[in-house]
Amino acid sequence: MSRALSAAILIASVFTAPVWAGPIEDGLAAVQRGDFRTAESLWRPLAEKGDMVAQRNLGVLYFTGRAAANVPGEAMKWFKASAAQGDVLAQNYIGNMYFQGQGVLKDVNEAIKWYTMAATKGDANTQFNLGVIHFAGEAGNPNYAEALKWFLKAAEQGHADAAKNAAGMYLSGQGGPANPAQAFKWYKVAAEKGQPEAQNALGYMYTNGEGGAPVDYAEAMRWFRAASDKGFNEAARNIGILYDAGQGVDANPVEAMKWYRKAAGAGNAMASYNLGVMYAADFYADQGVKQDLTEAMFWLLRAANAGVLQAQVAVADMYDTGRGIAANKTEAVNWYLKAAEKGDAHAQAVVAQAYAKGTGVAKNDLDAARWYRAAADQGDTASQLALGHFYAAGQGVKPDQTAAVSWFRKAADRGNADAQVALANAYEQGAGVAKDEGLALMWYAVAAERMKDGDPKTAAASARDRVKAALDPAKAADAEKRAATWKPSA
Repeated sequence: MSRALSAAILIASVFTAPVWAGPIEDGLAAVQRGDFRTAESLWRPLAEKGDMVAQRNLGVLYFTGRAAANVPGEAMKWFKASAAQGDVLAQNYIGNMYFQGQGVLKDVNEAIKWYTMAATKGDANTQFNLGVIHFAGEAGNPNYAEALKWFLKAAEQGHADAAKNAAGMYLSGQGGPANPAQAFKWYKVAAEKGQPEAQNALGYMYTNGEGGAPVDYAEAMRWFRAASDKGFNEAARNIGILYDAGQGVDANPVEAMKWYRKAAGAGNAMASYNLGVMYAADFYADQGVKQDLTEAMFWLLRAANAGVLQAQVAVADMYDTGRGIAANKTEAVNWYLKAAEKGDAHAQAVVAQAYAKGTGVAKNDLDAARWYRAAADQGDTASQLALGHFYAAGQGVKPDQTAAVSWFRKAADRGNADAQVALANAYEQGAGVAKDEGLALMWYAVAAERMKDGDPKTAAASARDRVKAALDPAKAADAEKRAATWKPSA
């Protein structure tokens, strides 16, 4: 459920007229008919006599390319004439031109100068533009405090995009301490003005009870529907999630898939992933959704090609196991590698194993060690154990018994029984650590207790008994006591 920042400078082409009738209003009527030459002929004499509104309107004609002649510099000339009389819309236009480099060389600092003139007079659009510039760091480094200040000034005047941006900054703690209650307040202001991203964000806050809002799935659904009605496809996906999970409504997989499909059809990659997951599952059949692995692969591939990490792992798993598609180890590794490069620990471990064994890819111990290290650093105990063996054997890395023991210990401490045996063996042999039969006994005992029945458990128990028989009874009793009270670390 995304909550993004609106970051587009507002450059609206605005012609205005005073409330009384006259050439200004007649020119505006001509513009509405598409008769720009008549508008220009009505406004030019007034502009040349110093009429502020006529000057700005004439500038807009040149700025939008609707004047009879394309004369470089004319838009800026008339905007500056109007701006000199204090016209905030003209000042905003000048800021736009400098920011975009339209008719002048791009100059962000000059744009800020003109925007600030209008913003300090209360022009909400210009205040929003200043917020965008400071947020993005267009003039140097981002200045979130300054961005939030201007977004709030515009929001207080009812600017929906500014209210939505202020809410996002309060939620993420940009420009000051995170303040979910303020985020909720401003999302609601923007949502009530019809801002679809804010409506979606407000629905998300009701779903999770954020910002002081109660968990209220009915209210969440109302706002998701409002955003979806405006074409915001993430909201359609969120409606699907509520139906999928049965939150605030009866669980309805068919309805969930309808909304996922709507979002996916509009390009929402995560919705494609959700569809793939539902088609791959076998527990929706009695609720109207039959398992269809071909359809699952279609949607998962669509999401994976769009960069959805979870989908890339799922596609890799299906290629690896031949589920829903012909098994293809090379394709499996290719997809695991995409996910591994994005930091997925499971994918990193699988890629490491593939390089270590030469499965689906050429055997390469250096790459195996690199990916084992990546997964091990994220706490994958199987990778920590494998990396320990690589260091012990000098496989893909320089031999280093001390490093081997360090990795064995990391995995052992978190409950990996095979690593516990490896660590026990290191203590028994004095390999990479001071020889200590008491610790060897303790770790053999811990491993034997945790392993399932089979050869590894039998071997661990045999090693435990062997070390115990050679150890002083008091030391053996102490080691067994420590083994009995041992607990894995978090």
